[in-house]
Amino acid sequence: MWIVNAFLYDRGGPRLTANFAGMQASCGDATVIPYRTGKVDFSVGCYGCRSAGGLAPEEMYVGLPRADLDRLMGAMERLKRAMRKFGVHDQKEVKVV
Repeated sequence: MWIVNAFLYDRGGPRLTANFAGMQASCGDATVIPYRTGKVDFSVGCYGCRSAGGLAPEEMYVGLPRADLDRLMGAMERLKRAMRKFGVHDQKEVKVV
């Protein structure tokens, strides 16, 4: 949720769309698609991701274009500070791998 919110905050919205299949999730959906298209993509993972990669049932992959990563991290920091003003302190840290 926070990654999507930060991306929309940085870009001024309005929505993100996903294009995923449940096979070759980290290989294609979360790596190749963002690299080739320059767009964010999501994946629920596949059998290989979940068994060999340790992807938990409640987790999913988010593939980000490298060109957007620094801006996205800055937007996440700004949102984190803004949400603290509203009493939201229970944000999980985002792992960037």
